[in-house]
Amino acid sequence: MTTQTKAHPSMNEFLGASSQDDGHEIRPPDYMRVGEEIIRPGAGDPSGMKVSDLRFKGYVRVWDTKTGIASLQPWYLMWQTMRKTHPDGSPFFTRTDPHIVPNHGADLFCPLNPAASEYEGLKGMGFKPCGKRHIPHLDGQDAHVRKSHKRAFVVIERLRQEKIRGEDRALQLEALRTNQSVLAALAGNVEPGAAVALPVFTLNCPKCGKAFTKGSQGGAKSAVRGHGRRCKA
Repeated sequence: MTTQTKAHPSMNEFLGASSQDDGHEIRPPDYMRVGEEIIRPGAGDPSGMKVSDLRFKGYVRVWDTKTGIASLQPWYLMWQTMRKTHPDGSPFFTRTDPHIVPNHGADLFCPLNPAASEYEGLKGMGFKPCGKRHIPHLDGQDAHVRKSHKRAFVVIERLRQEKIRGEDRALQLEALRTNQSVLAALAGNVEPGAAVALPVFTLNCPKCGKAFTKGSQGGAKSAVRGHGRRCKA
């Protein structure tokens, strides 16, 4: 099978003389190659069909000029690719890596990544390490674990719920102690009709800085924790 192409009159204007990948010799293993079988031999066609030539000479690596994200484009369509522009009129692609640091949001690791803080408690459970990183948010982290590590997801959720229950019990005990202290103060040291200054605790979200004020330190921690699961900062 031969892919026919028609050269654009000004192709060289967009392609340039060279690139970091020697132009057009990139052939990823999962892309079509010469000799690849298209139709297997059978009763109707004992000869079958294979790719005999790829006139467009492979693929070219290009980078988004705004995000720095790399992609591969067919060589024979480069004259179209390099004409694309952003809404502000600037070129969409470049053949020189702009080295733009990508925005990974929260930049989380898979819990099974050896660099993740959770990995220390999971590495002895028989799960294979995972190299996934740069996950932009918690929802994406949960989706990755649920899809790629089904057995680990069940264990991680169980450990997470146990941790939450433990923290809730600690908060309840702290609130009980606080209430007992207030009642003791009211019973022995406050005159009738006098104003009572109740304890106030304020904590801020470490991501967005939003303040949460509660009657106990545990209550403030609980509020920040619940907000943190939804914080978009």
